Amino acid sequence: MKALFISLAAVLTFSTHAATIDQFCNQFFFQDVKVRCYKLASGKEFQSTALDVCNSFFQDEEKLQCLTKIANKEYTNGELQACKGLFSDDEKQQCLVELGRPLNQGDSRRLQAIRTNAMIGLDRLRMGDVNGANQAFNIILNLARP
Repeated sequence: MKALFISLAAVLTFSTHAATIDQFCNQFFFQDVKVRCYKLASGKEFQSTALDVCNSFFQDEEKLQCLTKIANKEYTNGELQACKGLFSDDEKQQCLVELGRPLNQGDSRRLQAIRTNAMIGLDRLRMGDVNGANQAFNIILNLARP
């Protein structure tokens, strides 16, 4: 029974990943909620890892409220983890509001992170650590997204 619960939890955790706004909006069961989602997202940009935080909310309405708070904003992975780790959904949303910066304002920080992860990835490749290199290069891909 315990193994079944752990397996189910792993599947549910995996299935809540929303890398794009299409994946995020298409998760909703009711068509009217999907339409509202797309209307809220229209003309806005979203950081994929921030969408994952919104996806951690249980209720559809809370997910949509979260979507409006992360629109055209960027966060570090540490900031998103801190917000996601808070207890209540209200605290999580307030955290996203307080920590979010206008998108592309952190370009110099983003470029520095890309350079750092490129060096890490190359070093790990030289050491034969393919998984570590892949992880660093995936971070670069996420940082390079518009």
